Amino acid sequence: MIKKFLTLHVCLLLLISCSDKSDRLVKVNTVKVELKRDDGSSKINEFLEFSHFVPLQTGNDILIGEINKIQIIHNKIYILDWKQGAVFIFNADGSFVSKIDKKGRAGGEYLYLSDFEVTSDGSIFLNDPIQGKIYVYDESGNFKYQMKNARKTWSFKLLDNGCIAYNMANGSGDEDGKREEYNYVCISDSGKVIHKGLPFNKVLTGNKFFYGSCRSFFCQYDDTIYMSSILNDTIYKVSQATGAVSPYLAFDFNTRRPAVDDSPKTVMDYVNSLNEENPTTPHNFYHFNNGNLIIYRYEHKPYIIITSSEGHILYSAPTGADKNGIKLSYIHPYIDSDNTGYIINPVTSTRIISWIDDYKKNGKERTLLNEIGTCIEENSNPVLIFYKWIYPDY
Repeated sequence: MIKKFLTLHVCLLLLISCSDKSDRLVKVNTVKVELKRDDGSSKINEFLEFSHFVPLQTGNDILIGEINKIQIIHNKIYILDWKQGAVFIFNADGSFVSKIDKKGRAGGEYLYLSDFEVTSDGSIFLNDPIQGKIYVYDESGNFKYQMKNARKTWSFKLLDNGCIAYNMANGSGDEDGKREEYNYVCISDSGKVIHKGLPFNKVLTGNKFFYGSCRSFFCQYDDTIYMSSILNDTIYKVSQATGAVSPYLAFDFNTRRPAVDDSPKTVMDYVNSLNEENPTTPHNFYHFNNGNLIIYRYEHKPYIIITSSEGHILYSAPTGADKNGIKLSYIHPYIDSDNTGYIINPVTSTRIISWIDDYKKNGKERTLLNEIGTCIEENSNPVLIFYKWIYPDY
């Protein structure tokens, strides 16, 4: 019988491979995950509390297909839509400002977007993994300059020291397996590789490989940057000063992940089983002042795990609805200027309307959903629903 708890283990030894070739073993706290644990969706209200919602302005030329990343800088909301290859910019109240949509092969144009970053001066850095370049625009969409990046990178983070940290997401392996490949590379402003680490299987080729919904990415809380790794279920810290990575928290799913030297057949067999008998690696990770939140998928369901900063399990369950009847399905992190941790839950207007109808059919009233419903139509842009992290810091 499976036990109904997750335990904390200390002493998992991880090998960190660095550019100076000095490999070292590092101890890291490890959370042992019990699959299918269900603490009940109502308990999520002990950690997250509704703050406010923002309906995004809708128009024929500003219709968002899919929200893949959100960043909020100086009361501006920036939204990346992979399918359209565009970044939409809104004011804090949801009113439309502008859109960067520069697909093409001419100067200052990109072929595809996988990630973006906005700096304090409003410059927008866009990553094109196909051309291996970062394009920089101003808020009005005017092209400023471009730079080369690490080959086939998926996501990136601008560091305080002027360097750029890249997460490869297993995106640059060669089928011949001759080249040395790493999941993390840090490059200086002059283009020199100053750190690389986390070797991955060379036969896992192409940016299409997401490890079953996993999108390796960076998130930042205060001055600390965290990065997920899709090889070993580990969250890493990235040094703002040096660009080096070090393990912060690991998750043990009792599942063997493909090793660096696995054969192509072994890897493909494993990939085909993901999200069925095998759980995915954590594909969302957020750190708050006294806790962490991760999301993984198993048997086609998303699961949320919340831990203390040290890795003690506080909550584990399939994603469910909050006390307002809003389902936490696809959430993004956000840290406000007051250093308060927020989560944004972007919900399509169609889904909100269907929730309202379902509750009415069951004779239930959801005041907040009804309020949101008065601000949208069926073909409106998504609504951003904000939550505060409220777990007490004893």
